[in-house]
Amino acid sequence: MSIGTQADKRLKAAIRLPAVLLGQGSAEFIETIKNSFDLQDTTDLTVVDQAFVKGDTMLYLRVLREAPLRGKELGKADGVMIMIGGTLTLQFDPKGELSSYTLDDSVEDSVIEAKIGLLKDLENDRIFFAEPGETVDTRKLTMEGKRFYIQADKTGRKYLHRVYR
Repeated sequence: MSIGTQADKRLKAAIRLPAVLLGQGSAEFIETIKNSFDLQDTTDLTVVDQAFVKGDTMLYLRVLREAPLRGKELGKADGVMIMIGGTLTLQFDPKGELSSYTLDDSVEDSVIEAKIGLLKDLENDRIFFAEPGETVDTRKLTMEGKRFYIQADKTGRKYLHRVYR
């Protein structure tokens, strides 16, 4: 999206190059991006690549956030948290000013896809429900044909874990 609206002009003023992308000072840059693009609920926002294209600088960021899957049809799996990924591309002109950006953060579509997949795994009995704090024997689960297990953490939030990596 090209910079043009008043909100975009605030982005242009807030996000500039040079920026510290790694090490000391990088957290401030990432925090500015989170605040500017309303990404405060992300669990991870990381610069994954940088490229130089026709005098412009491109920054590519990975966006990860948690989202709950909801629905009575999920039974005991209702409320399980999943990780959803997205991307943010920032383009800076030769002066270091933000000239355009693309945010691909399709949370709704990812939640629907994950829910469909979870329902299929539940239907085919490929999910084990572990008690909070239980040590899960992944080899045993693999032998039983389980692909995932769901376990609540200390705060009571349920997470989906892959049995084999």
